[in-house]
Amino acid sequence: MWKVCLMVLSVYLCLTAAEAEEQVLSPPFTVDGVDPYSEDLFLYLSDSNKIHLAISVEGDAQTLLLNDQPPTPKQLQVLKKALTDLQVQGPIDPQVSQAVNYIIKLLNQ
Repeated sequence: MWKVCLMVLSVYLCLTAAEAEEQVLSPPFTVDGVDPYSEDLFLYLSDSNKIHLAISVEGDAQTLLLNDQPPTPKQLQVLKKALTDLQVQGPIDPQVSQAVNYIIKLLNQ
């Protein structure tokens, strides 16, 4: 019986830890910049809580990462809406606009 209780507790703690690791994104985003020297795409943003975000598209497989981690489905939804809103908000640097358009294109696939 103790083994079953410990196994259930272990599964609960693992699930709780995984949920705690999911970074909550708080739009609207502001642009911090783009890394023009990297061969991969790196877009740097801050959310409304001044949390810094790094969105990257890496390699030939076009792997989208958020702060070096694959984004969760919920984060993908928030990213798509927030980046679309960022484009509509007003003028942004052409290089940033191109990066945002490319990321939105990947999110729509």
